Amino acid sequence: MTIASRECSASLDFDSNVQHRNPPDIEDNLLGIDFCLSYSDSDTERQELDCSFGEPVKWMFQKNTREEIEKKKSKRRLEKNRLIRKIVARELAKKLEENEEQKIQENEEFIRLVQEEKKESVREALASTKQEFEERLDAAKREYEQQLEDTKRVYEKKLADQQRLFEVSRLYEEVLPSKEIRERIESESRPLIRHYSINIRIDEIEKLRQKMNEVLFNKDVEGCLSLSDVLLRAAIMTMKKMPSANAMWTEDNRIRIFKKIDVNFSVFGEDQEIFAPLLRDAASRGWEDFKRSLRAVSEKVAASGMFLHDRDDDGEDNICGQGTFAVLNFEPLGIRSCAPVLPENQACLLAIGSPQTQVLPNETNKKKVPYILGNTINTTLVCDARMISPTFATAWINLFKEIVQESNKTMLTDIYG
Repeated sequence: MTIASRECSASLDFDSNVQHRNPPDIEDNLLGIDFCLSYSDSDTERQELDCSFGEPVKWMFQKNTREEIEKKKSKRRLEKNRLIRKIVARELAKKLEENEEQKIQENEEFIRLVQEEKKESVREALASTKQEFEERLDAAKREYEQQLEDTKRVYEKKLADQQRLFEVSRLYEEVLPSKEIRERIESESRPLIRHYSINIRIDEIEKLRQKMNEVLFNKDVEGCLSLSDVLLRAAIMTMKKMPSANAMWTEDNRIRIFKKIDVNFSVFGEDQEIFAPLLRDAASRGWEDFKRSLRAVSEKVAASGMFLHDRDDDGEDNICGQGTFAVLNFEPLGIRSCAPVLPENQACLLAIGSPQTQVLPNETNKKKVPYILGNTINTTLVCDARMISPTFATAWINLFKEIVQESNKTMLTDIYG
């Protein structure tokens, strides 16, 4: 058993390519079987040889037998090695297969974990993207609402500005003065004030006043029109036909031409003090409304009083402010001609003196008498040269003269439309 074990170990060491040994129980069994067979064959042959032949033959046969035994042993040894290789290869293949299956399972598990991790990362990325998108959407919504509010405010502001401009355009319009006027303003320290005077006959307008008192006011003493009232109405009609004089000078060196005629007219107090209350939108009033408003304003001024240059808040019922035009009649004072101080930044002012009787050329169809007696008044137009040119001022005062002297034509149109 010991010899066979050595031979088996030697045969195993003979193949250097074999790195794994078979299990000990299988290898010992194989070597034990081989040893018994070889031993029993050798003894039988040896006994037969000893009995049949003599010593020489025994020795020779013994020699051949040993060689054959060695060949058989080497052959069996090779077969054992091949068998061991097969077993080892089979075990290795089995282990490799097991290892391959284990690797496949590990790979599958790794792939599964990677896929789950990817799915989780994708879910997290989707959730993060969704949250970011919702935040951006909310921010965009807030920004859009803010822009909408800003646009709404801008639109409302523009609409308010347009409405204000529309309302303003109904009240006045602004124009730039000429280049010559601007150069004069730069060279002069204060505005140049000019006066334009003319004598006007008042016989025709006095007749018209008497007829109107008979027809419209039934000779009511308190409600009757005075000469000052009809002359004021004639001045308003002149301003209505030449509205460029209904203007004021603004702080930014523009001419503001008003659409409505707010006129200051003269009212005298008990101590011969002159007041100038304001009658708003005088051109839009009819004769009865015009007289009623004059009387109401005059009564209101009698209690409070307001000088020509006094100012107050602008309001519909306010009578203590500066208007766009002024007509001052000095008949109660007996002043024949006067040139009052023009209110600040106002375009013009009309001063009317007290009536006087003069000898005038006879301009009627009956020219048998070359001269006749007539009542006249002296009117003076005080103008700011920045806004009223000499040509325009001359045209304005001549139109006023025409309206007064031909009142049967001009003022009747105003009465009956």
